[in-house]
Amino acid sequence: MNAKQDYIVGGILIIMGLVSTMLSLQIVVKTGSTDPGSRLFPLGASLLLMLCGIGVFLTAAKSEKKTFLNAEGWKRLGLSFAVMILYVLALKYIGFLISTPVFLFAVITLLASGQKVAIWKKLIYAAVVTGLAWYVFHGTLSMSLPKGVLF
Repeated sequence: MNAKQDYIVGGILIIMGLVSTMLSLQIVVKTGSTDPGSRLFPLGASLLLMLCGIGVFLTAAKSEKKTFLNAEGWKRLGLSFAVMILYVLALKYIGFLISTPVFLFAVITLLASGQKVAIWKKLIYAAVVTGLAWYVFHGTLSMSLPKGVLF
């Protein structure tokens, strides 16, 4: 990929991080609480996304001409962004325990990119990671996780 395309990709990643940050800041945290609340993870992910974008942007002039994202890669990048936005919205409306395993299942499917991964493995992974995250944040750290307004 040439430098111009690297600048575009870096800029898109930075914009995606900024949009994710704005959506993450809409997650409600208990008033008067000193813990960062349930928005900590999405904010951290947004920060990492912006840092990656800055890294791609800053190294664009040094990049060799090689294909970074083909048409399929752009499609997966767009789908990943859409899944992340839907996850943040789902946290608000249907809560952590329903939206997180669905989000993880979707991300695993996107990252598999053509490799055959059994559905039961994806389901187990999504359930285990959701359970561990719930246990760590809710059970151990006593942080409230989004319950959602619909359920």
